[in-house]
Amino acid sequence: MNKLRTLLQEAVFTRGSNKYMSRSGKYYKYDTDGKGRKEIDREEYLSALKGKTSTGPVKHKTQPIEPKPWNKERVGYSIQDRDTSTLEEVLMEDTYKFNFKHRGYDDEKTAIETNVKRARNLVDRGEFGIRVPEEILGSILNDGRFKSQFETGSSRGYLNPSVRSDFEHDYMGVPQDIEDRKRPIYGMLLDKREFPPLRGRHYGPVVITLKRENLEDRTTITFGDSLDRRAYLLPSEVTDIKPYSIERLLDSKNDDPYHDDISYNYIELQYHGGVSVEDIKEITFRRKPDPFIIDQLESLGIPWSYIRRV
Repeated sequence: MNKLRTLLQEAVFTRGSNKYMSRSGKYYKYDTDGKGRKEIDREEYLSALKGKTSTGPVKHKTQPIEPKPWNKERVGYSIQDRDTSTLEEVLMEDTYKFNFKHRGYDDEKTAIETNVKRARNLVDRGEFGIRVPEEILGSILNDGRFKSQFETGSSRGYLNPSVRSDFEHDYMGVPQDIEDRKRPIYGMLLDKREFPPLRGRHYGPVVITLKRENLEDRTTITFGDSLDRRAYLLPSEVTDIKPYSIERLLDSKNDDPYHDDISYNYIELQYHGGVSVEDIKEITFRRKPDPFIIDQLESLGIPWSYIRRV
């Protein structure tokens, strides 16, 4: 089934002073107090769903990320501090030297350039995000920031602080004696064409979209889980993606790595230097959140919506 059609079957969300709802193939707009219902056309509904105020067809826009110097002053370390030159060579050789012909490329140089270009295009049209369980959102809002497994003692991924510490040191240059609150926070790239996202659901149903402009100069990326696939991937700066951050070649006939036969589970982003509630752009729920969560969000001025089937 078309994902957009599934999304539109039944959804309720707010935009500005209006509430929008779709039901049984019809679309409605209300005042935020729930009064004054007005039936609207599909295009106006989609415009509101995508966060726009104008009516008419929704057009996809990219947000090109320009190369920026790494914000070492904020982060306290740099991925350039790691010693991975040998690993970089091995990954490049394994991925490109032996596989480019199988994927339809004429030469290794073209394969590398094309893959990096496609990776950058995907980042340009995506959003920075994090998925979390509903039960921990209140704590995040209360604490004013996101915490890693080193502080919480829990994880929806692999819980092993010792292994994680060694990995972050070797692969991202994170000092092993760094304060726990300064360790990387893990998230993912959200594909705006597939929203609510279907990928990374095991991390939680609450989709938190972050402000890219706050994080671009201190975010690294891997096309896949950085820890699980550490034998095949090495993080690079999101503003300067390297070919060793892409595990396998993309099909030369397919412009979209998400729809290639590689079938990435998700594209992981690693946020360095902390992520605070001030970095939150908006939050999407799979159902209407509890009243106390709504109060917290409104007091912090964080936009939110809920769309069923997240």
